[in-house]
Amino acid sequence: CQPWGINDGIEPKNSGEQPAALRHWWPRAGTSEWVQYTWTAPTAVKGVKVYWFDDTGRGACRLPESWKLEYRDGDAWKAVETTARFEAKPDAWNELSFKPVTTTALRLSVQLQPKWAAGIHEWKVVEDDE
Repeated sequence: CQPWGINDGIEPKNSGEQPAALRHWWPRAGTSEWVQYTWTAPTAVKGVKVYWFDDTGRGACRLPESWKLEYRDGDAWKAVETTARFEAKPDAWNELSFKPVTTTALRLSVQLQPKWAAGIHEWKVVEDDE
């Protein structure tokens, strides 16, 4: 597991691809896990794109049961405001738009399925250009 792999810019061909680097939580199963981006200066953001890892047929990682996104506001973590669904579909970018926030950190929290681990190929942040 190489956490920096979620930001190496290498886009997978599908969820089952086994790249040189990605973030997975195997051998944990059914737990709550997270990854975080931190900036040195406040950054305005309005969305994310997540490409999930799923090695069905050869390993123990499946799509997560659920996930959520939080931003740092001072010393507190707050949920982003969105009407969109937090999707976890295979073989595609899972895009989430939310009310723009200016923050120094984003946290993607993942709930693993009861008997399975999960993983992320890539996680992109969409900055707010306004």
